[in-house]
Amino acid sequence: MLDELDALGLRNDTLVVMLSDHGWHLGEYAMWEKRTVWELGTRVPMMIRAPWLAEYEATRGAHSRALVEAVDVYRTVCDAMGVALPAADTVPVDGVSLLPLLRDPARATVKDAALSMHPRCAHPSMPAYGARGQKGGRDNTCLEVERTDFTWMGFSMRTDRWRYTEWVGWNGTALLPIWEQRRAVELYDHLHDTGAWTDADKFENVNLAPSASPQLLEQLSAQLHAAYAYEPQSP
Repeated sequence: MLDELDALGLRNDTLVVMLSDHGWHLGEYAMWEKRTVWELGTRVPMMIRAPWLAEYEATRGAHSRALVEAVDVYRTVCDAMGVALPAADTVPVDGVSLLPLLRDPARATVKDAALSMHPRCAHPSMPAYGARGQKGGRDNTCLEVERTDFTWMGFSMRTDRWRYTEWVGWNGTALLPIWEQRRAVELYDHLHDTGAWTDADKFENVNLAPSASPQLLEQLSAQLHAAYAYEPQSP
């Protein structure tokens, strides 16, 4: 496709953004497809080509380890193309522009965390909450379950070092989490995961939450709640 754009003389007039909508398990952790909030289910490729940027030649083909989200694409496209965003008071727009990463991929950062969420549902003959690697591949999937009937929702946050997830009750009427009904917490350390994607089973195998310091868990929980705009009620 890029070669054809060049052949048509459209290279400097066309912004190219390529990404997928979710990750994919191929049997890792006894899981299949995308129905988790682990790294393999949430991490996606993202590539952007904007040849008219002054810094493009210096940064072309570079990689960035900065955290980004799919929700950032809209702002990035508008920023790169010089298109004004809608008025914030009438059409709120989430995400941030990723142009700083295109200009300085080695050092720039645009956000402190990337967010993902995925539900779990109770099924007959399944444990109350389910478990990883159930015999026969059962995994509390919500496939073909209406969102009003979801049982739990997993809210996951990936920081530069940690993946922190809270599983909480789901209000199917309001389609909102019930943060006070926290069922489980997961914590994984990605400090030394360079090259992990050639050996995906190496990481996120042991939930560190039971042994982590209460201060760290409280800090990450507060960051997660703030990111999802949770405002706890006063006693």
